[in-house]
Amino acid sequence: MVQLDDALQDAYKKVEREESLILGAKAMVASTKNPEVKRRLESNIAVSENNIKYLRERIDALKVESGSERESQSDKDSSKKYSDSAKSTNSDDHLLSYNRSAFDLFNSEKPLSPEKISTMLQHLQMRLSIEQQCVSGIEKIMSLYSKEQKDKTDVIIKLKEGKQKVNLLKRSLKRYNELHIPFDISTPSSEEKQQASGLNFRGLAKPISGTLKVTIHSLRNIEHTSFLQTHSFTMPSYAVLYVDDAQVAKSRISQTDTWDETFIFDVHRAKEFQIIIYEKKKDFDIPIALILIPTTIIAEELRRKRNIQEMSETSWKPSIAESASRSDEKGSKSDPINAPNSSSSISTNSPLAPTAYYKLLSKSWLSLEPVGQICISLSFSKRTTKRQFPETGLGRQGAIRQKKEDVVASQVGHQFVQRQFYQIMRCAVCAELFSYSPGLQCENCSFVCHKKCVTKVLASCIAQSNSEKSDFGGLRYRIPHRFEPFNSLGAQWCAHCGFFLPLRRKDCFKCVECGITCHGQCAHLIPDYCGMSNDLKHQLLTELEVSKRPKKPELPNQENKTTNEKVYRKPLSSQNTFDTLPTISQGLLAATQPVTSVLNTSPLPKTPEKDRSLNVTPSSSTPTPASVLAPPSSASLSSSKDANRSVPESPRREKKNRVTLDDFTFLAVLGKGNFGKVMLAEYKVNKKFYAIKVLKKEAILKNEELESLKTEKHVFEVANKEKHPFLLNLFASFQTSTRVYFVMEYILGGDLMVHIQRQQFSVKRARFYGAEVCLALKYFHENGIAYRDLKLDNILLCPDGHIRIADYGLCKENMLLGNTTSTFCGTPEFMAPEILLEQQYSKDVDWWAFGVLMYQMLLGQSPFKGEDEEEIFDAILSDEPLFPINMPADAVSLLRGLLTRDPNQRLGSGPKDANEVMAHPFFASIVWDDLYNKLYEPSYKPLINDPRDLNNFDEEFTSACPTLTPVNTVLTRQQQECFRGFSSFATE
Repeated sequence: MVQLDDALQDAYKKVEREESLILGAKAMVASTKNPEVKRRLESNIAVSENNIKYLRERIDALKVESGSERESQSDKDSSKKYSDSAKSTNSDDHLLSYNRSAFDLFNSEKPLSPEKISTMLQHLQMRLSIEQQCVSGIEKIMSLYSKEQKDKTDVIIKLKEGKQKVNLLKRSLKRYNELHIPFDISTPSSEEKQQASGLNFRGLAKPISGTLKVTIHSLRNIEHTSFLQTHSFTMPSYAVLYVDDAQVAKSRISQTDTWDETFIFDVHRAKEFQIIIYEKKKDFDIPIALILIPTTIIAEELRRKRNIQEMSETSWKPSIAESASRSDEKGSKSDPINAPNSSSSISTNSPLAPTAYYKLLSKSWLSLEPVGQICISLSFSKRTTKRQFPETGLGRQGAIRQKKEDVVASQVGHQFVQRQFYQIMRCAVCAELFSYSPGLQCENCSFVCHKKCVTKVLASCIAQSNSEKSDFGGLRYRIPHRFEPFNSLGAQWCAHCGFFLPLRRKDCFKCVECGITCHGQCAHLIPDYCGMSNDLKHQLLTELEVSKRPKKPELPNQENKTTNEKVYRKPLSSQNTFDTLPTISQGLLAATQPVTSVLNTSPLPKTPEKDRSLNVTPSSSTPTPASVLAPPSSASLSSSKDANRSVPESPRREKKNRVTLDDFTFLAVLGKGNFGKVMLAEYKVNKKFYAIKVLKKEAILKNEELESLKTEKHVFEVANKEKHPFLLNLFASFQTSTRVYFVMEYILGGDLMVHIQRQQFSVKRARFYGAEVCLALKYFHENGIAYRDLKLDNILLCPDGHIRIADYGLCKENMLLGNTTSTFCGTPEFMAPEILLEQQYSKDVDWWAFGVLMYQMLLGQSPFKGEDEEEIFDAILSDEPLFPINMPADAVSLLRGLLTRDPNQRLGSGPKDANEVMAHPFFASIVWDDLYNKLYEPSYKPLINDPRDLNNFDEEFTSACPTLTPVNTVLTRQQQECFRGFSSFATE
């Protein structure tokens, strides 16, 4: 309460100050005859009035928080009346209310907000620290040009310009500090935090490439240096455009602050765009105002404008459907499979052609620092370097998996990987700043430091056990820090993770003894050496090491030499843990074993069979009918090519089942992805057809996917265990010297992507498929498996009209309730926000993907669209999904529940898991036991004339030649050993 009272008193003082400024400005307006001075003072009055309005709103909020003042009932009624009126009369604003963006921070026509003030304080503080470093560097350079007058003059001009920029930034910071009230009114929900984070330059660390088009129209309320002079005319000015501090364009000189000039230039991996207004002087030009915008914010704003344009052309809204559609909800509860109006698809009225994104201009009045506004138009054409995605409709997308970064150094338990930082960071060891440059970060505790400082790290990683933790080299200094919350108003960095501290009291801590600062979540990671600098620690440790070093005895020269060698070799031994590569990577560096020796690495006795097939051992953990892939008879074996060249085997050997590559005839390519190829094959023994997934061993080892391969095989075993009706089953797995093979069921109906591209699904059909997918996910989750790659491409349609989920390559085991993981993987449009934010996530990511899947099946397009992965990710993190006004309310409710960004609030999260989704009104009348037993008659069955008929598969794949590409790499014995036990044969 004391802090709240202090915040109220601070706000009242700021209001009084603004009121006194208004009174003084009005008095000056009455006494002056200079029109420029009058214009400037009137502008100041308007700014102060706007500040007072904002401060009074904050005071009211603080009063409500403290409980010292309650709103009268009339105020509540009037507020409610106004709110209802706004909803009914201003539907467009309600429709686009979700469209807040970081670009609003620079828009002068947007009202002040706590988010804008706190974020601009942080943004300007970081820029001020850069400019101050530049000024310091220029001052040092001046000493080098003491004898060269011309060069010294240029340096002096640059120095004056730099100091003027520093003054402008300090004035801006002072203005925002005068409005900042350091008190958090309430603790926002997780959803609100994520919405607010959209205003905090989330895209700042993403450099972009493309063509930027800028039109500078005019200025207003700019503060010229001549406005206090007696003459009425202003000094001429011009604008200079910078990209990452490099000048790219310059406007003409204008006497009226009006240009209407357009500049077009290419940018490559640009991070920041600047416009600096200069005033023309005799000696040198003076910067009088500036604006700095991260380039990704420009691209993000144009993407949002495009979405607004699409919404204005359609009847879609980011809210629940109209109450008129609730009649559909009532009808759907009676029979979810044959509900009224569910046999027809939802009319979307969505534009199928992409909008003119590159021609779209965003014309806005933006705030200059410290005062003034600039009217500019912006257009950005992104240079797409990655895969492109369809603007509307649905298309195939490959899954991605972030490769584990190589650990470049290890120190006292830290596993350091190299990271590229695109903002100002502080080394946690030497406390020096570094920006837009690589550094080292511990992948376990996020400790950040320079490369050169890694050997000086003394604090143990939190992931290290207590028995392994460092004792700081024997330095017995244990004085804990006294951390207390503080107001981070200046440029402050965390002493552990090195990131800039946010301007929020609850997130920032400062030691009252030594003054170091950190995030709240990093405070427990900072070691207990309060009051001791890093240099002093190393000095003491060095002296301690010297004192403990035994005195050298008098020895002959040769013995001394040997002793010295031991002393110098000792530090190198500690590096062996990260200099030595894993077994998998060792084999990739040198393939020196001959082919014959490599092929003899099978765990079974040697046989003189073909080089490209290896023996297969039966697996008792994957039972399946023996008649499906029965072993060849003795007659067929005697007539086969292998048998003609084989030596007699022992009776025990003849009883073992064998499946080799020669047992199959490849007929067509069914699918192809980032991790392998699926081919249609005929088994020569029983003339049955199977789908075989082919993976290259070399790619598995190179991408470190060996554990994923083992997981995929085990998930097949889990699916086989109960013969789940909606999961694809495995019949065998085998390997050759270069590849591994999964022999799976052949589903003749193709995948749902092919069918939805031909015809949009009805509500009835989408509900049916969604219910069966829900049961499949339920089975996975009950067995501790997170699927992580749910999409139309991976859902196959059986001839009887039911579905099967396939492709278990991204599955994660041991994901029971409470367990989490952090691997960045999935298909871009289906990845949950917590995956994109690189947070720990649970199996709840499957329910987000299920929401995207249902959205696609119901509406025929994706809820989050973009031209490339980065745009899709931005849309997932910031956009709200849109719904047609004729969409059934229960369907909208389901999608909104599944597409909730907060995983704790998402439908299906928590201990109930799939049962919560199954209990939703959209699936209200489904008898789940009947559905599991396939008692429902599907409304659609694919047309299949012959098992060889490939009409239900994508022509992009079936047109390819069904052959295996040659592999020239020969794997070593150690590499082949990695695949021991992979081969198996499903038996009863």
